[in-house]
Amino acid sequence: MEFFRLAELNESTAKLGTWLFRVEHVISEEYEYEWKGKQHRTWKLTMVLLTQEASEYCLGQVKVAKSNLQQVQTAERRYTVGTLWQVSKVALAKESKQYVHTPRKLVIDMAKSKVVSVSDAQGLVMPPTVVANAVLRDILQLQDKQRFDVTCVVKGVSDPRTVTTPSGEKRVLDATLTDGTAEMTLSLWFEMGEAGEAGLASLRENVAESSPLTFCGLEAEPSRADDSKALIKTTRHTFFIKATGEKAEELKRDADDIKARQLDLVSQAWVAHSPVDYLNTPVQQTTCFLLEKFRTVIEQDTVLQLNFVQVLPPTPGSSVKTKDGSRLWFSTAMSDASGTVDIVVREKAALALSGCANAEEFESAFQDLWACAVESAWRALAPQPWTAAIK
Repeated sequence: MEFFRLAELNESTAKLGTWLFRVEHVISEEYEYEWKGKQHRTWKLTMVLLTQEASEYCLGQVKVAKSNLQQVQTAERRYTVGTLWQVSKVALAKESKQYVHTPRKLVIDMAKSKVVSVSDAQGLVMPPTVVANAVLRDILQLQDKQRFDVTCVVKGVSDPRTVTTPSGEKRVLDATLTDGTAEMTLSLWFEMGEAGEAGLASLRENVAESSPLTFCGLEAEPSRADDSKALIKTTRHTFFIKATGEKAEELKRDADDIKARQLDLVSQAWVAHSPVDYLNTPVQQTTCFLLEKFRTVIEQDTVLQLNFVQVLPPTPGSSVKTKDGSRLWFSTAMSDASGTVDIVVREKAALALSGCANAEEFESAFQDLWACAVESAWRALAPQPWTAAIK
């Protein structure tokens, strides 16, 4: 059977052709969002789909309501790494391209497409893994946030350290990467336990051998402070593999020379925000209407004051904690006589509003908190998500 090339997949051809894919990487995640005043829990399986051309790959996706446990378990059993799938009558998911890291900015909805498992590649020679040919220096041409894949040699790494994050303890190290056109520094995160230690060992082994690695799912954003730099970081979808292909062979051959070069650093260091005393910071007064209207154009940290506002309690039945359950963090709305604005409320503000002594008391009582007192609220404003701090 003849299969279409991935370059031929678009809205016009999606229902006409047939494509062959191999699953290269799988990430399972769940998240919560609010729609029409109700909280919804959704589970999503995202996979990297490779074609017979190593540099031609895209994302596949299965998204279902978390309550449909059987459908979730079925998808996890089906789409495992290495499985081959014949896909036709393709349904393309409506995903923002800036969050698609593959060279082809497509996401196939595997649940809505016709998907047939195949036992072999039907005579086709499948590549060993994906090949990312992006050029690191081209990151500076980005006009907006974008996820991407890149193949690099690791020039050096720091000693790993253990840090506490909102989702628990992690192991992290700083790495300097180069592809011969530029350099970037990046913090690489690893889970605690055997899987994380295996990832660290793999990284060290490849660094010692000067073996190029392909880093997938990185995210870059143009720096507002320096147009010769970009803010580059890992995401939940970041992973690395041993690189293959012509670019990897060139990097391997010239690794010593490339690592010795003094190249431009295209990444800007991430700077942690220092604690701010909001109660003693000069402010400007505003309203919910103006805040909702102009918040997307605020480009720097700004403190505004809103008087006589009502902060609504979270929607009944919704989660009021972070995914790991370590602290209060939820979406709600704040309103005054001028209108309403959506906000995210952190633990300190939630406890101040409700009068609860701790997060456990708030969680058990929040269903009865509809009669919120009118307060004078201070909000720390920056690009989304917004956080509320109460005076």
